[in-house]
Amino acid sequence: MGTSLTTAYGEYLRHGRPQNTTQTALLLTSRKEGSDYKRLETNGLRSILRRLEQDTGAARDAHRFRHTYVTRMIQAVVPAFAVQRLLWHTTLVMVSGRKRTCLNSSH
Repeated sequence: MGTSLTTAYGEYLRHGRPQNTTQTALLLTSRKEGSDYKRLETNGLRSILRRLEQDTGAARDAHRFRHTYVTRMIQAVVPAFAVQRLLWHTTLVMVSGRKRTCLNSSH
């Protein structure tokens, strides 16, 4: 991954993401539900992006966020298995389709 993305992930994992959890998802809710944190669902991300839009005036949506995220991973030559796991795709075929789309649009 690119240096700035790697640095941001490292900072989030060290200082932003809860440490006392059994969850394996990258993005978690900020509050515990029961005895553990819960993975951030689509509606939670939409809420965050809606507040960001209100604060900055820049329109954002969850689909664009996801598309940009996968594009950056593919450009940074992140292994397909890692992309599959992070995006919760069930097959590598789904990842390869995204990869073709990203590579064709970068020309």
